[in-house]
Amino acid sequence: MGHFPDFMKQIARKPDFYKGADRLLHVQRADEIRDPVFDSALQKRFNHHLSAGLALIPGAESAKPARLATGVPVGRPTTGFRQFSTVGPLLEIHRRQNRLARQHPPAGNPILIATDVVVERFEVEPANGQAGTPAHARVLHTSRGPLTLRRGKTNVILATGPIPNTTILLNSLGETFGNTGKRLTAHFRSGIKARFKPTRRWLGQGSLLQDGTDPDAGKSLPKEPAISACHVRGRVNENGLQWHIQVNGSYEPVGYQTQAGSDQEKAELSSRLFAGLAPDNGDTLTPEQAANTEGYIIVCMLHFIRFFSMTV
Repeated sequence: MGHFPDFMKQIARKPDFYKGADRLLHVQRADEIRDPVFDSALQKRFNHHLSAGLALIPGAESAKPARLATGVPVGRPTTGFRQFSTVGPLLEIHRRQNRLARQHPPAGNPILIATDVVVERFEVEPANGQAGTPAHARVLHTSRGPLTLRRGKTNVILATGPIPNTTILLNSLGETFGNTGKRLTAHFRSGIKARFKPTRRWLGQGSLLQDGTDPDAGKSLPKEPAISACHVRGRVNENGLQWHIQVNGSYEPVGYQTQAGSDQEKAELSSRLFAGLAPDNGDTLTPEQAANTEGYIIVCMLHFIRFFSMTV
């Protein structure tokens, strides 16, 4: 967080900051998700081989099961895996705050959610009546008309993504913030996909390999599709920059795609299967990649290195 504002660094240093984030996102390690798709020999074998081969990766510091944000709808069992979505937690906060607001006396402020509306810009009122020193947002101009913010102390949180946020700022304040609209910062990302046939040795099968040093050796892959997710972290030896590799595996047993005919149908079948389960949309296969994948393990490696800055 070297270039983040100081107030954000202070928030991140609070003891419960990351614990609260874990609770909100319902973060679970991939090897602790009690769902047949993840709870299989596939995840265990990736854990073993990445840990055992860590010294072969230049600069690598750790290889662990990935920590995934999982979606648990309100009123549903907490087991199983669903990809995290902001909709559920947002609606839960909405329900909780409105319930608190109905208490006597009120124990919280209600939350209103507006749909089908676009925020175009906002107006600010000067601090202490001095021009050129914006303090508080006063009016929101939207596609459904202006919205007056009472008492002039409403906090406006821009959470629409880097480019829409910048557009709103430029429409509202011009070039007040120096580099606003002039610099784009992001992460390098590269992706590699490969496939291989799991051998008895890779599965740890055979008397010589099942010697007790690998407690998960010898277990067979499931008869249903399976997914694994691991995270490898390290630094570039020359300059110390951090890098992260997301290593995801997917497996479809022989015979699973018999219900599909063409390569296009097979790709669509895989896409439907993994769309709500795969840790990243980079795992989605093209029709060419989906052809003849039964019995193979598909490995998708996504590599991130932070960060680059580009002047636009």
